[in-house]
Amino acid sequence: MNEGQGLWLMAAAVVLGAFLLTQMYRSSGKLGAARRELTRLTEKQKAGQGTPEDRAAWELHRTALRNHPSEYNKLNMEIQFEEAFLRYLEQFHPDDSGLAALRLTAGYRKDTLWGFKVNRKD
Repeated sequence: MNEGQGLWLMAAAVVLGAFLLTQMYRSSGKLGAARRELTRLTEKQKAGQGTPEDRAAWELHRTALRNHPSEYNKLNMEIQFEEAFLRYLEQFHPDDSGLAALRLTAGYRKDTLWGFKVNRKD
């Protein structure tokens, strides 16, 4: 193996390592917990099993994920948790003061992540 091939292998190993670290970061800690919990709450609401007591969990995990805008947008594209939260509020808290603003933001779906166009499923 010559020196050029070694450099390419080293570059590939660095990229692979960065990818694996990113995946570990996304699946652990507060970010991973927020993703898992929002997924659970969304599935629960879509199945018609939401309860008024879920409000604190919705707020906590939406706020935690909002600190990571790309992850927030990516997860919202995958599972549409904003729409599920909107339906939750309409069902259990119809007089919530933030409902009008949420209707507006939930109605506008992003189609880019990090400036790249992505395919939406709607």
